[in-house]
Amino acid sequence: MVTEEVTNRNHSESLKGFAFEIPKNILVSKKGETPYLIELLGFEVYDSDILLGVISSFSSNSEQDLFVVESATRFFEIPFVEPYVLKTDYEARKIMMVVPEGLLELCGYDK
Repeated sequence: MVTEEVTNRNHSESLKGFAFEIPKNILVSKKGETPYLIELLGFEVYDSDILLGVISSFSSNSEQDLFVVESATRFFEIPFVEPYVLKTDYEARKIMMVVPEGLLELCGYDK
């Protein structure tokens, strides 16, 4: 089935639980928009000037999206929320964050 065949809400609700594949090129944000998570896969994450690790996947706690960050020793999650993100450098593939004190320890990060 192709999505063009889904023409109304009742039909779409009958497909609940099915998986759909879409081309990756559809998930490209415009300048100033919140990026799609897939666009940030593989970015390095920094807290101030300290490299925390690389985004290896994503998760959710139902309140917000989470970066799953892989450090040299483990995986941990950091909430992807606007107040924590200082800058996203698409060319350098880096995200500069200000992570609240104590959050990294709660997330399982060890230096």
